Amino acid sequence: MLELAFGTGEITSVLLALGFRVTGLDLTEAMLQKAKAKHAGASDLSLFLGDAEDTREDDESHDAIVMRHLVWTLVDPMAAFRDWYRVVRPGGRIVIIDGDFAEISLLKRWRRKLAQWIERWEGTEAPVIDWAAHEAIMRQIYFSRGLKPLALQQMLAEAGFGDFRIEDLEPVRKAQRRGARLATRLRVGLSDSFILSCAKPLMPDMFARSAVQRQGDRAAPPVERSR
Repeated sequence: MLELAFGTGEITSVLLALGFRVTGLDLTEAMLQKAKAKHAGASDLSLFLGDAEDTREDDESHDAIVMRHLVWTLVDPMAAFRDWYRVVRPGGRIVIIDGDFAEISLLKRWRRKLAQWIERWEGTEAPVIDWAAHEAIMRQIYFSRGLKPLALQQMLAEAGFGDFRIEDLEPVRKAQRRGARLATRLRVGLSDSFILSCAKPLMPDMFARSAVQRQGDRAAPPVERSR
């Protein structure tokens, strides 16, 4: 399995616990060193510096590709999707955990400000956000106006993927809120997070033919059966 943008190795821990053999790529040296330290001695793990938009992995070399909070940061997502299509084996799946980190409603902005006020009042350490750096990044990325699962699905379909599954992460958000401090509960869910997975077809145009067949089945008149 290929994990892209593994960061400090949180999702890596889950994949290893599930018994997967993991190859990880991340663009930053700092994250690479932290993940290597966290998983020192792991026998089924190989971590490298690498670019998610141009992985340099061999053709059809992985059964699945997993990533969290990566796609919304891509500069050229179609180049990345075509590369992932090349790298994953036929029948293999892409699993994307992501969210809309750009388009935040007025209500959610007030929730964030209220959480910051509570943290200052409690004397707790709030997450430090470099908003100038954030805005600079937003000007460069493709999804600067937000990442929506249906738009993402359309782009992945253009790259050749099919068999899409989209799941909301509200059950996870509920679990995160349970027993958490008020400021944390206010912060959870500020981005509309989701999981999208899709598959590379076993045969070229397999999903396209399946869709045409389903449309034909719906359009076909009912058959009268003899008694």
